[in-house]
Amino acid sequence: MDGGISSLFGSDNPFKFFFLAGVLLLITSLYYPFEKKHELDIQRNKVELSDSTLRLELITLQKEVKSLSVGYGQVIEDLDSLQQMKAKTPSRIDEISAIINQKKIDSNEKLEEITRKKYDLEVKVIQLNFMKKEIEIYQSHLSEFKNYSIIFFLIGSFLFLYGGYRWLGYFKRQTG
Repeated sequence: MDGGISSLFGSDNPFKFFFLAGVLLLITSLYYPFEKKHELDIQRNKVELSDSTLRLELITLQKEVKSLSVGYGQVIEDLDSLQQMKAKTPSRIDEISAIINQKKIDSNEKLEEITRKKYDLEVKVIQLNFMKKEIEIYQSHLSEFKNYSIIFFLIGSFLFLYGGYRWLGYFKRQTG
């Protein structure tokens, strides 16, 4: 019995090595890719959440830029009408000039705000494109892990079955 136990755990048989390597590959091929897939799914979900948030911000910014553009157009129309009034009513030149100057300041502020919002919009579009590429990379990693898992599973299964069969035959010959 002592010889049986030592032959079971000894490292003198290459078939036992094949068997144990097969077991290790099978466990690794089943566990590691599953764990990596889980991690990548979590990361992909975070990226998709950020992507959705950026899309909402993008829509909001587009609406703000549109409304600011309309407001800017209104300010320009008001300036034009005030310029016409200034020409028709010379008695109110100072009052109209003050209003025109205020409207110019308002129009410049709106233009600056539109420029800022457009910049923010462009930054959000860049971030959104980056997030999309990141999702694509995660998906390609998932498919790579699936391929590796299949390869390791097949190799592990072969080593497990071949090594186990041959080791069992060797073990039976040694003990019997």
